[in-house]
Amino acid sequence: MTQPPHGSYAPSGTYEDILSILARAEERRYLRTGAVIPEKTSLARCLLQPVFHLLGMVVHATTSVLPGAPFEKVQDRCFRLAGDNETVPFESGAAALVQARSLCEEVERSTGKRPALLVMMSHPPVTPETLTMNVEMTRQILMAVSVIRGRFARGKFVVAVDSYALDLLPLSSEGLYAGFMSTAHLGFDRLSHSRIGPSRLLLGFSSWTRIPWRITSILARGGEVGIVLAGGIPNTARVLYTVREFLSRVRRGRGAGVAPKDFLRRLAKEDPDFEAFRGSGLAREPFLRSAWRSVEAWLSARMVGEWPKEDPAALEELSSGRVSRRLRDDLGAVARSLGIPEPAFQEDLRGLETEFARETPYRQRFFRFIASRVVSRGRPVVLVPLRHWMDKGEGGKVSVRLEWGSPAALLDYRKGTVTTRGAGPSEPAKSVPLDEFARSFVTVHYP
Repeated sequence: MTQPPHGSYAPSGTYEDILSILARAEERRYLRTGAVIPEKTSLARCLLQPVFHLLGMVVHATTSVLPGAPFEKVQDRCFRLAGDNETVPFESGAAALVQARSLCEEVERSTGKRPALLVMMSHPPVTPETLTMNVEMTRQILMAVSVIRGRFARGKFVVAVDSYALDLLPLSSEGLYAGFMSTAHLGFDRLSHSRIGPSRLLLGFSSWTRIPWRITSILARGGEVGIVLAGGIPNTARVLYTVREFLSRVRRGRGAGVAPKDFLRRLAKEDPDFEAFRGSGLAREPFLRSAWRSVEAWLSARMVGEWPKEDPAALEELSSGRVSRRLRDDLGAVARSLGIPEPAFQEDLRGLETEFARETPYRQRFFRFIASRVVSRGRPVVLVPLRHWMDKGEGGKVSVRLEWGSPAALLDYRKGTVTTRGAGPSEPAKSVPLDEFARSFVTVHYP
């Protein structure tokens, strides 16, 4: 295989090993396409990067003491600069934002509690024409929360600050961004175990292990949070969420008496490639002690072309949005090893094919997380969607259009059923299975 530069993304024996596999595959793609990855030596990361982390933290500490209006202007200016001033006009009077404000007020009147606000955006493609659109959509969300609340609100945005997310930035920019966003917002590090000592000491609080608590602590107080619902570009979303959540559903339907050890033995017999992967070093102990995590890592490596050999075509297959024959065969081996009847597996596979074609997965586990950790404990949550549209003009020029979708409120959650209410003034509350709500909400509002 072509070796990634700088010896990056070595497996750590933790859950990060799956993201490390994705990061190495992406790094190889950069090498093949001639993209320039800034040199970041271990010595520079150890001695220089912490200085920029501290500088980013100082910037946050300085700006955070500003009153609402000046802070909003400074924040807006920073995001404009970060996005190279490639902005889209913000429509403060957009019908969906007016509906969201009314819905928040109505929910507070009827429940006696201010609802938390969760604004979820789609992930624009990473192309030369749309490279800064992610920053612009974040800027729009931070302005929108103040419009919806009817006053200035310091919304917090969930954003990755790890080396994989920021690999194309110079060391100084990466360090400054990570230091600022980890403190000013909900910056989280998906590769925290790979951080060199001084950086880990400064940004340890941003580890992925803490992000669930950081999100729910804000929502539980009735605060405002923004997030990219897909969790990344389509390739990342399909590997980290679509397929892994499919495996979770299949696992729950496994035959009686199929213990993890039995499953591993059966799968090694069904597909010897799985056992070879476990000894490959692409993922390490103690992560591999989990049968289910081992399967997730194996399938991830095969989907992105990291195993059993370097395969650039695998990423192209993944980008197509079609479940490849290879993935279908691998999943079939997993299902048989779990004792899943073939008709049941084929039905599940048809559902996977529908979701796999989407840029934004249904994220049912994320919706369950919000419902169980926040809504079930008495704090209603208002969801507001923001999505991008890609429009082609004369000469094939691509432009991006943003659209706010109709909000919905999660009022109560019990035993897998959520009580929801839409934005219409006469729209009654209704109870539906949460997974059904998640599929419907994402299908309507996201690509």
